[in-house]
Amino acid sequence: HNGGPPSSSNAKAGNDKSYRNHTKLPVRNPYHQKFCNKYSFFVSFTDLKWNDWIIAPDGYEAWSCSGKCPFPLHPNLNSTNHAIVQMLAHLMNPQVPEPCCAPTKLQPISVLYYDDFSNVVLKKYRNMIVQACGCL
Repeated sequence: HNGGPPSSSNAKAGNDKSYRNHTKLPVRNPYHQKFCNKYSFFVSFTDLKWNDWIIAPDGYEAWSCSGKCPFPLHPNLNSTNHAIVQMLAHLMNPQVPEPCCAPTKLQPISVLYYDDFSNVVLKKYRNMIVQACGCL
């Protein structure tokens, strides 16, 4: 076991199927994809094989952002000024990428886990749950 909090190296150690098995994102058919929105995405620490060091929770609803950011960018899409300028640049030059649907507000979760010395630690991890999505 790794014995520490999640990091980019730990995250890659998990099985990619665990994400697909618990996600409820729509099929990414470009002709039917909806506007940028928040969708259910459950992360199971057991499926990620982190249950040997994470005591609680077993998993959590992380949510995910997906969808199109069409022109003109509607106010409900929480677009940044940068995204608006990027969209205008994209319209002039299609090689400039369109704005992307991404989290605009996140909240933390608390995780109870064993550290490298088998101490029980309660830690709050920032930016773990999507609260809102927007075009960035």
